[in-house]
Amino acid sequence: MKKMLLKLHCHCARTVSVMALAWGLLSAGTACAQPVSGTWVGGTDNTWLEQTNWTNGAVPNDIATFTNNPAPVSVQIRSATSLNQVLFDFTAPAYTIHIPGGDFSSLILNGAGIVNNSGLTQTFSIEGPTSSMVFNPSYSPFYSAHTNYRAALGVGTPSPLLV
Repeated sequence: MKKMLLKLHCHCARTVSVMALAWGLLSAGTACAQPVSGTWVGGTDNTWLEQTNWTNGAVPNDIATFTNNPAPVSVQIRSATSLNQVLFDFTAPAYTIHIPGGDFSSLILNGAGIVNNSGLTQTFSIEGPTSSMVFNPSYSPFYSAHTNYRAALGVGTPSPLLV
């Protein structure tokens, strides 16, 4: 099993639990969308929700793959974004995923979570008190054969997330 280091910046730990509760209430009883996977190509800009930034022309809700291509390595999530897995393949450079504050942006992971096969540090930056990153415990396997999440969320300082 390969260990990797992900940096997680969190400025308000309470937002994570509030967003998890809100997501659970909102997702209860809703119809499931068809799984869409895609590879980040950054064809237009560095915005996650821009469809032309993904290989299949659709924003993924299943697996978002990051690899070594000419795409921007700084990615902005400016809305509530939910998917099963963020995958950094073995050729991926070091990426930074920004979840900016002020607009209730979030990254909600309902499946395998984050898988980093690159051997490089991948950074997820939660930049405001209304932004969050959620590992949905009712879906995500916190302890499984291929992932082992041990998170230490600090307020206002970078905290490592080992996967």
